[in-house]
Formats: sequence, structure tokens, C-alpha cells
Amino acid sequence: MRNVKKKIFFITGSRAEYGQFSFFLQKLSKLKNIDFKLIVTGMHLYKNFGSTYKEIIKDNIKIFKKINLKSNLDTIKNVPYSVGYGIKKFTDLFIRYKPDLVCIPGDRFEMLSAAIACHFNQIPIAHFYGGETSLGSLDEENRNCITLLSKYHFVSNKKHIVKIKNFPNIKRKNIFNIGALALEQIKTVKLFKKKDIEDLLSINLNKKTILCTYHPITNHQNKTREELKNILDALKMLDNVNIIFTKPNNDTGNDFIIKQIQKFCKLNKKNFIIKSSLGQKLYYSLIKYSSVVTGNSSSLFYEVPYFGKYSLNIGIRQMNRTQGNSIINLRAKKNIIFKKISEYLNVKGKKFDNPYFKKNSTNRTLKIIKKIIN
Repeated sequence: MRNVKKKIFFITGSRAEYGQFSFFLQKLSKLKNIDFKLIVTGMHLYKNFGSTYKEIIKDNIKIFKKINLKSNLDTIKNVPYSVGYGIKKFTDLFIRYKPDLVCIPGDRFEMLSAAIACHFNQIPIAHFYGGETSLGSLDEENRNCITLLSKYHFVSNKKHIVKIKNFPNIKRKNIFNIGALALEQIKTVKLFKKKDIEDLLSINLNKKTILCTYHPITNHQNKTREELKNILDALKMLDNVNIIFTKPNNDTGNDFIIKQIQKFCKLNKKNFIIKSSLGQKLYYSLIKYSSVVTGNSSSLFYEVPYFGKYSLNIGIRQMNRTQGNSIINLRAKKNIIFKKISEYLNVKGKKFDNPYFKKNSTNRTLKIIKKIIN
């Protein structure tokens, strides 16, 4: 009797999250006896966030379906509508194609929609990176909800096993510590040379360069405005530097952040830049050549330490996230930010132990998936 291939769906909703899994997805798509389908949703499909689904196409990973949630999240009241719409769209997809396993990464509302649709259609979920903590965002609650709805749990640090094994109905045998898959794939990326970056961005990297990504604090909207003002006021105090911003994700409050940063960049169009999406290769290359990497992105904790750089984590969004000794946590106060950025502009990095690194993580994960799907 002919073996029927098992259907594995993987859902991706943002440039940052896709960047962490792209190498893994390329390998997953090539597994024998697996019918792999990539579902693209969320920020990938929005022009003002760079239409980053095009980066997936460049990676030669076939997109099976696009699920546009038509979300306008500049106010918090729109989020439930997008979640509800997402549940319907994912339910329609799952009923039609009947996946055997759905891989759901992260903690965003798009992923919560998919997890709820899986739950009521009795489709097992493999959740990536449950157990993490980021108390300055609604992502914390989203992540925990997805964990509760999932059968299999791929975590990025042994501390996270301790957290989620105490959740109801979660079996310890279904929790796997694989580390952060992004750290294994970084070494496969051929970075841009310094001159290439200068040509692409029209900047002079002989100047000290600051790379900054700042996301909304979704459970404290007023804090977003307060923190951003202090960050930009601190950056205004610096002389003779390049400042490169990447746009925030599409959480509630993103429009305010983008407009304020665009206004800031007009102060010095030659040296201040905001980009919708740098793409993985250029982003990693800029980390390498930057003097300071700052903001409140999770990449400060995952990828930046790989390059031997300190991360200046500002404010409360990433509060209590597992971290190594390369992370410098700052209160979002103008003088504190200015003082620390000024200091670390002249501090050389070094090799750091990364709590999210685990050897051979990609192949280990593929082996586990093959075992649970058969």
C-alpha cells in the first residue's frame, strides 16, 4: 500500500519571525514523506511594512496560501475583529486541506487566531518558543494561550521547560528544548561587505552607527509614547552618528511610532534613516558594522549576541525575558539612554555565551517532527 504523505503546515506572520525560521523551513520543505505547506499572513502582506512575503519568494520557498487579515491595528479595539476574522479564515483553510500538524511560531495575534482554529478542528499544534516572558506586551498572554492549545512544545531555553510543564494538560514528554533556530542559520548567511552596505543605504560606515528597532508596548499604550519620546530626545543629543531605524511591527500604536521616527529622520536626512524592512542579510550585516544595537526587539536577545555585540534593551516591553550577559537593560529616561549609548559607542564587543544557543538545533528539530508525525 502506498504511503500517504503527512501534511505539515507552517504559519509565518512577520519578517522578524520568518527570519528566525527560514533555514529550518528550507530543510523542512525537503523532507521525504512530508507534504509541507507554508501559510503567509500578517505583516508580510502589507506594503507599508515592506511586503516581506517577497523575501520568502527570493528564498525559493513556495507559498501555499496567503491569509490577509485586513487588520488596521492603530487602535486596540480593532485587534479582536482581526482575531475573529483570522479564526474564520484559518478554519476554512484547515477544513479544506486537513493538515496533520500545524507549526505555529511565537505569540502574535495572527498566531492566536490559527491556534484557536486548530483547537476546534482537533488539529495538533507544534508551538515554537512557548515559556518565554515579555511582560511589557500582550504577546505574553497570546503566547501562553497558544501554549495551552498546543500538543507539542519546542522551547528555546531549559528555563522555559520549567514554566510550561506546570501548565494544565501539558505532558513533559512533549516539551523539547531546541534553542533558537536562528542562531544556527546565521552562519549560513553571506553578509554584505561594508562598501556594499554603504552603497545600499547611502551612508558612511566610518561614522559610529546605531541600529534601532522599537515596538509598541501593547498593554501600556501611554508608555509607548513616553518611552519613544525619551529615546528620540536622547538620540538628538548625539553628534556625528548614523542612526538607522527599522519600522516596528503592526501592533497597536505602530503608526504613532513610525510618524515620530519619520519626523526625527527629517532632522538629518543624510545620517538618519528609517526602513520598512532591511531583510535578513542586510539586518545581520548592519549588526556586524554597528557600534550600538538598541530598542526593544527580541533580536537583541537572540541574534545580536552572536555578533559579539552588546544590546541596549530600553524600557519594559521585554521585561523578564531570559537573557545573557550581553544585554544591558535601560530605563527609558533620556539622560540614562544618552549616557549609555555614548558609552557603548566606544565599547568593543566580545564573544558572549548565548542562553538561546543549542548545537545542531535544526536537525534535532526535524528529527523530532518526523517522529511525532509518523
